[in-house]
Amino acid sequence: MAALEYSKRVFMELVLIEKRKEISNAQEALESLLYSELTDTLDCTIGFPSGSWNTQIALNESIWFNSYLLDENGKTKRFWNGFGVSGEIDQNKSNNITVEVNIPFEGLNRSVAGAFAFDSEGEIYLLHRGRIGGGRKGIGKDSFLNWTSKNLTEVRTSKGIDSFIVIGGINESNFIRNLSGFIHDVKRFKSYITSSDFDDISLLSLEEIEVLIESSSETEESTTNSSSRYSRSHLVKEHARRRANGICQLCELDAPFKDRHGQPFLEVHHIEWLSRGGADTVKNTVALCPNCHRKMHIVDECVDTDLLHAKVCLL
Repeated sequence: MAALEYSKRVFMELVLIEKRKEISNAQEALESLLYSELTDTLDCTIGFPSGSWNTQIALNESIWFNSYLLDENGKTKRFWNGFGVSGEIDQNKSNNITVEVNIPFEGLNRSVAGAFAFDSEGEIYLLHRGRIGGGRKGIGKDSFLNWTSKNLTEVRTSKGIDSFIVIGGINESNFIRNLSGFIHDVKRFKSYITSSDFDDISLLSLEEIEVLIESSSETEESTTNSSSRYSRSHLVKEHARRRANGICQLCELDAPFKDRHGQPFLEVHHIEWLSRGGADTVKNTVALCPNCHRKMHIVDECVDTDLLHAKVCLL
């Protein structure tokens, strides 16, 4: 799960960089690093909501980058940093930007998504507020954070505490990998919310799902038999997967693969089978890798059942 490494790290206290000169120096360091690592170049057309422009991008096999100082009347002066997925570049058409990590020219500006911060050792970090849309009304920061299980990090500013996704320290050896992971996560999120697989429950927080489960009627959660198929509470199913956080609750290993939208693939299992009268509730569901799920239905060992019961009792 390398793409998520940047959201699981523990950072020293971070302080937002707000002085014009320090922001400019950090932007220069970012550009210098990216242009040294993304060594290929390509002339192409980049599109945006109000038009497009022809430019040269820097890229590697994973991501592309383009940057300039945006200083237009009526707009916040900022360093524009546009990123996209290299595999989707087409020189014969206008190409979409996957995500912008724009930096205010100076000061604290919450209308601009990106920022720089430094830690006590002077390391500079690239940040993003997590405001990701993607084509559906009502979808934004909270949806993106819930879907990707990203963590926000508190950052000290001149006006108090603010929160950001920390993409990574720009001088760290794994910065390009972390940046690429962030860009591809945004791409997968945008693809998902516009796909036929989209399910708005997947964008709710775990707490919101629990509230909905509590408010749902028992009759909605009761089991019915129809051609050997059992109706399952969609909320309970999502709760089990979200609670597992990509880890099989029996073998405790990472999900063996991710689905086409980049989500860990786990299967929901009822500890006490529905066919044996088990309930379709949070306390009777776990998320398992396909191998362990087959084991539970074929071997059906009491020791495994007891272990799963013990784990859900800790909820």
